[in-house]
Amino acid sequence: QRLRNRVGGFQRYVDPAEVLTQPPDSLAYADDADRFNRDTTGMEKMKRDAEYARKEMSYYNLRAERAEREESRWRQAEKEHAQDEAHYDHQRTEDDSAWRRNKTSVPYNLLSMQYSEDVEGEKLRY
Repeated sequence: QRLRNRVGGFQRYVDPAEVLTQPPDSLAYADDADRFNRDTTGMEKMKRDAEYARKEMSYYNLRAERAEREESRWRQAEKEHAQDEAHYDHQRTEDDSAWRRNKTSVPYNLLSMQYSEDVEGEKLRY
């Protein structure tokens, strides 16, 4: 104790045990709980588990994004199909001369090889 408090010139007595310890505000300081932690396998497992959880979350987000994109694509296809059906229903119900199904321009039936039974068929016959 007396030697510890004695001043010899500009030097002060330093306890040899204090030479190896770092002050708590130093970057090299580690408390006893950290210094004597020897569970390296547990720490490695925690790292692996964290990496695994990060990858699983990434896969989950990717699956969710792709599922949403697929749902959006199907909604768009169903919307287009409904629009096409509405258009075709309108064309079928409308009595428009532009919408003639398989109507030939000649008054002659190729299957029966007969002229039509109307004025146009009679004109074509003679």
